[in-house]
Amino acid sequence: SASRALRPNIPNPFNPDTEIRFELPSAGPTRLTVLDVAGRLIRTLIDDGMPQGNHAAVWDGRDVSGRQVGSGTY
Repeated sequence: SASRALRPNIPNPFNPDTEIRFELPSAGPTRLTVLDVAGRLIRTLIDDGMPQGNHAAVWDGRDVSGRQVGSGTY
């Protein structure tokens, strides 16, 4: 059976942005978020219905307020 798949972001480490690739086995509501290592929300990249297939979202290293976040693990 097909399942959701999150691929490694490229480039990693990144500067100033990175592409996050993912696969959806079926169409439906999709939320892609960036969290810090403590599980706190940094930014929501996608919160919408998406079609089945391969997708990509770009994160520019900014938080929900548009501020550049420090380097680290997200």
